[in-house]
Amino acid sequence: MFVIAFLAVGFCACGNGGNDESSSDVSQALFTNETAIELIERDRKITEMFVCNSLFGEYNGSLSVTLAEDNEFHNFSSVEELLNSTYVQESADITFFLEYPQYGEKAISNADGKTKVFYHAGSGYSDFIDTNTVSVGDTEDENVKTVNAKTLSGKDVVLKAVKRDDKWLLENGIYHVNPEEETVNIDPTYSNLGSLCDFSGKILVIELFVSDNETEISSVQEEAFHNKIVKAMDYLKSQSEQYGNTVNITYEPAYFDHSGIVGTRPLDFDLDFAETSFGTLANFAKANFPVTDYDNYFFVVCLDKDVKTTALRYEDDETTELYFGERVSMGNRSTSEEICEAILQLLGIFDYTDERFEPCTDSLFNAYFPDEFLLKKDFESSTISPVTAYVCGMTNKLDSLLKVFITNR
Repeated sequence: MFVIAFLAVGFCACGNGGNDESSSDVSQALFTNETAIELIERDRKITEMFVCNSLFGEYNGSLSVTLAEDNEFHNFSSVEELLNSTYVQESADITFFLEYPQYGEKAISNADGKTKVFYHAGSGYSDFIDTNTVSVGDTEDENVKTVNAKTLSGKDVVLKAVKRDDKWLLENGIYHVNPEEETVNIDPTYSNLGSLCDFSGKILVIELFVSDNETEISSVQEEAFHNKIVKAMDYLKSQSEQYGNTVNITYEPAYFDHSGIVGTRPLDFDLDFAETSFGTLANFAKANFPVTDYDNYFFVVCLDKDVKTTALRYEDDETTELYFGERVSMGNRSTSEEICEAILQLLGIFDYTDERFEPCTDSLFNAYFPDEFLLKKDFESSTISPVTAYVCGMTNKLDSLLKVFITNR
């Protein structure tokens, strides 16, 4: 009788479990493939919401919107509920998503209880878990399981599920164990070309002081030109060092005395110098300086004239090496900030905010990098953004979210 009663009780318990509508939910005691797949699908939904902009819709001129009332995530508490029913409370993923990304506004944020989403055009993660490959494994702790699977690209990944208060939750999701790789080897059109390829290593700055029949640069003016150049270079050096580079700068003076009159157009100097025995600045540099001892070199052509600060960089479609010896041209009114911008142009910067490529890049770049030097033109309160640093060779890595500013340029 005792055995029969025990079996009856056991049968009733299994029967109740089978009739429980929540038996397939992540709150079930057993951890099955179905349980794992449900957590994986929630994790994917969260990743798409935060990283892939799935809640935003089409960009219509505004970078941020509050979700409409008919959206299931109109109330921010719904977002929090989804996170808390997918990951354990101490999961780094909850913090990561709520603080994502590190640029601009957060992808999803709480706006007086409502859900505000921000448009991040560069988001494009897609290597999620292939649910057809999911298998569950045991550990020494019955409250901890492994979820083994392959991603859509074929990578092997392992997630860990933990039982908390009779609910199964993930320690971390797919974006944590299989993050989007930093973009490398995207070559903007004018990067890594000419005599100034990047701002690192040993850099030779040749200060070419130009005199003609109308003007002659005095020692006082020469010092003034030099100080402006040094100020610009010091700023770029400090910024490059922020990206882990070692920069050593050498300044060398040189002189060009033209028998005629050098015009004020940038091209005028080049035409006059082309008539010398050197023909090009590159030939002049090789003949007068040990340029092979340096990683990079460039000229600053100094004229005692009211000329616009310009940069003439070498481009790979040049039919001759006339401009391989890259140079900045400055006049007596040029500022250090203008010289700095011209040097960045030699290094390859371009208009990141050209909306022919992405209609939001102007406002998006400003939102991401309000302190970018190219926007503020001020040494005291600006920085070189990761985008500018990548283009100018201060770093060889770029957050994949930022590739929108440089691809197809």
